[in-house]
Formats: sequence, C-alpha cells, structure tokens
Amino acid sequence: MKRVLPPLNALRAFAAGRLVAPFDGPRLPSRSYCTYVADAKAGDELVVMFRSWLEREGMCS
Repeated sequence: MKRVLPPLNALRAFAAGRLVAPFDGPRLPSRSYCTYVADAKAGDELVVMFRSWLEREGMCS
C-alpha cells in the first residue's frame, strides 16, 4: 500500500527539501477527489461504478 502524506506534513517536507515538486508549488484542486483501492478490490462492481460516477461528474482528477 502506498503511503500518502497529509498536506501539512507534505508542506513541511517541501520546506525541508525532502520532497521535490515537478511543478511550481503544490496545488490542490478545489473540487476533486482521489480514490485509493486495494488491487484485489479494483474490479469490484461498486468500486468501478463509484469511480465512473466521480469521473462523469467531473470530480475526479
């Protein structure tokens, strides 16, 4: 499973030089959601339907 840093920890890591941003500063989308699903559940019908709905609604980046 991948580890995700909370935004404040990520900003501290940027400031300390432990992370590098490929773009000019971190940007958080205002109306976007990300989904993280275990590989074993990625094909689950409800997961697929939910992700598809997010994409159709333009809320998934």
